[in-house]
Amino acid sequence: MNLQNIKTNLMSIFGIAFGFMLFYIICAIWTIILCGSGIYLLKKYNEKNTKLLRQLKKLQILGIILICLGVIPFLDVLVRGIFFNVGANVGQLIVDETAELL
Repeated sequence: MNLQNIKTNLMSIFGIAFGFMLFYIICAIWTIILCGSGIYLLKKYNEKNTKLLRQLKKLQILGIILICLGVIPFLDVLVRGIFFNVGANVGQLIVDETAELL
């Protein structure tokens, strides 16, 4: 191996790592800005002496939409977690049912 190949491989590895970090930084900024704006709108335009999601105004609905848009990058994690737990429970039920038959 020559020095040029090692240098090229290291630059590729650091470039890929930097790309992943930059992607997650952008996702975090996206979430902070949109969810923060949504929470601000929800709390600011809430009527006095009412619960937070009662008697919604138009700007509060916009706040809820902003919060939903801010959570979009993390929906895959939520869905994977839900399906993993459902699959584990179904698997456990199948094992229990077959154990009863034997």
